[in-house]
Amino acid sequence: MALLALFATACSSKDASGNKRAPAAHAALPTLAECSQRLITSGGVGPVRVGMTVDSLRLACRILGEIVDSTTAPRSPTRFVSIALGNDTGIAMVKQGRVQELLVSGAGFSTPDSIGIGTPLRNLLARPKVTGFVLDGRVHARADGICDLVFRFHTPAPLAPDRVLDGTALAQLPPSSPVDQIAAWGECEPPDTAREVTTVRVDSVLFQRDIDGNGRPDRLVRELRVSSRKYTPPAHRLALYLDGSPNGRRPAWPSEWDEFDESGAALAGIWLLGKGVAMFEVTTEGGDYTGERLVLVRGGSAHEVISHGEDYGNGFLTVTVEHGRFVIDVSQANLRVNGKPVLPEARCSASQWSAVHLIFDVQRNDFVPDRARCVDNK
Repeated sequence: MALLALFATACSSKDASGNKRAPAAHAALPTLAECSQRLITSGGVGPVRVGMTVDSLRLACRILGEIVDSTTAPRSPTRFVSIALGNDTGIAMVKQGRVQELLVSGAGFSTPDSIGIGTPLRNLLARPKVTGFVLDGRVHARADGICDLVFRFHTPAPLAPDRVLDGTALAQLPPSSPVDQIAAWGECEPPDTAREVTTVRVDSVLFQRDIDGNGRPDRLVRELRVSSRKYTPPAHRLALYLDGSPNGRRPAWPSEWDEFDESGAALAGIWLLGKGVAMFEVTTEGGDYTGERLVLVRGGSAHEVISHGEDYGNGFLTVTVEHGRFVIDVSQANLRVNGKPVLPEARCSASQWSAVHLIFDVQRNDFVPDRARCVDNK
């Protein structure tokens, strides 16, 4: 991906909104000299560091522009932010609100031991344990002792992709092939003696009531997990605890940990379906994707029975209780019942969605779908 060339023609000197950003009153902006540094380490260049938030990035150095690639992950797209580093440009790859990788290709960028833009391949091969790979038709390599930096070489790549290249394979390439891009991936892993310590605490309580019918309160909570490692981001999840508070217990049902809390997970409803039987729904929002999950509580346990989502608003899910029946009316795209799709789908026109009614059978402890039908998507 020729991102640096793309930004050179597509980005202006303003930020992604076209407006200049005022720094926070308490923030000390880096000096021009700091943003002109040429020394690249695994942590980044000057004040631009791998692991920093987007807001911190905007305060670090001048932003030239931004491209959002929602094809990588619609719920959490990758963003490529162009940064002015002196008279050159760097590209920060941002995922889930933080810088995951920093790319530079301007003349003069180099490591503390002088491996930099323009360095020939032979110099890197003189280092111990050099390995490489082919990505987008280009050769990339790294070496022991140059931690978490990847060097791309300006040379043809006749080698197959998705293959690890050892020093012997790399030596078959022209030895004068120069480095034309350096990628910083972040700090090296701490030594084995630096054991990671994580703490989990309850951020908020979404409900506290007896839903399994045994007289003891059950709790759906939002939890925060924090790591002792510098570049491990915090994460949130929802967790259901039956018959009491968390206090280090294993939850009856948890959602996945969500780094940077971009999913917007929330409680949508609770339904009591019979003695000791309950259902609750949580929703998520991420980018252009909306998700719904329904969790069944019965017999002192809980498990997810319905997962569904809508890309760019394409689809729907509604819950109703009709004459004592718990019914879900839902589009079939991105629908899973107990982890499996509901088939067959109806043959519908481009202006319609295939949909089903899912009726919960308390005796069978499962949903029974009716025949698929077409629903206008207007």
